[in-house]
Amino acid sequence: MEVKMPNVFKDEYQNYDNLLTEATVKYTTGTETLQKGNKLKRGAVLGYISGTDKVTLVNKGATDTSKSVYCILATDIDATDKDMVVPVYYSGGFNTRNLTFGGNDTYKDHKLSARLVSIFFNSIPRG
Repeated sequence: MEVKMPNVFKDEYQNYDNLLTEATVKYTTGTETLQKGNKLKRGAVLGYISGTDKVTLVNKGATDTSKSVYCILATDIDATDKDMVVPVYYSGGFNTRNLTFGGNDTYKDHKLSARLVSIFFNSIPRG
């Protein structure tokens, strides 16, 4: 299966959901294996599970390495029934209003771990 990355430099795509916030920050992209049991939207913040080499929705209550930010999902995906290879952002600036986290987590819970992997959370006013 070919995984297509959104073009982060096309204005019409960026304006689609205002997920990307930085014109001067490098957006590094790639692919990861999303653990089955996840149906997620673009902007889902993902943690890496070192024991399985997969990613899942980040959750500060996790007892494994997925409690820390690893990457951001680049497109909507339904991995309810099987693991899926998905496009992700490994670095860049992201609008906090368009991010999703596991549990009751917010961007404030993960700001430090995100910063350590060159992911920046920015609050963009509505308007």
